Amino acid sequence: MIRIMIADDNKELNSKCSDFLAKDNNIIVVAQTTNGKDTIEKYRELMPDILLLDLKLPKKDGIEVINELCLDTEEKKKCNIIVITGSISKRIQLRNTAKVYSVLSKPVNFDEVHQLIAEYSSQTLS
Repeated sequence: MIRIMIADDNKELNSKCSDFLAKDNNIIVVAQTTNGKDTIEKYRELMPDILLLDLKLPKKDGIEVINELCLDTEEKKKCNIIVITGSISKRIQLRNTAKVYSVLSKPVNFDEVHQLIAEYSSQTLS
């Protein structure tokens, strides 16, 4: 079972993504958050396999979330964040960030998200 956490300030997008991923019996969405502060707290509490992370979050943005999660030595070793952003410059900037597995553009294609999760899990979780 692949444990996914979704962090986006758009509750409707969180819900749609969660519903789409729930169709796969190997995926469970363990949390949905709408701000960076809650994202960090829930991530540390639940330790998901993959974090789907929007960069434009209130309270702490996605970059701050990534930086804070990298402070934890064990978490820094993981490359388990799929960033979803509309910013072209941010997508290019994050491609070589060790903690970021992949970067997708908005509007997000859920099939592409699902494909990346499957790819990640076959490489890392098997």
